[in-house]
Amino acid sequence: MVNEQKNTIPFWKKSWVALIGSFLLSQILFISFEVTGWIPNLKDIDGTLFGRIAESPIFIEWFAFYDTLHFNLFTVFF
Repeated sequence: MVNEQKNTIPFWKKSWVALIGSFLLSQILFISFEVTGWIPNLKDIDGTLFGRIAESPIFIEWFAFYDTLHFNLFTVFF
């Protein structure tokens, strides 16, 4: 038999590694923003669909990872 090498994908180019890496990077950014107090100046979310979702009991009681509502939504949806 002829020696055939399989074309293997490097570990860093696998899709699940990229997804976990981007998630961890976003969490590190969110934690550093919360600790330093530097929070992006986003529009007021009161009265919008985004605001109603952020102020729903599921995000206030269950998914309260951060003090900032924006970061909680970004963590769950992205």
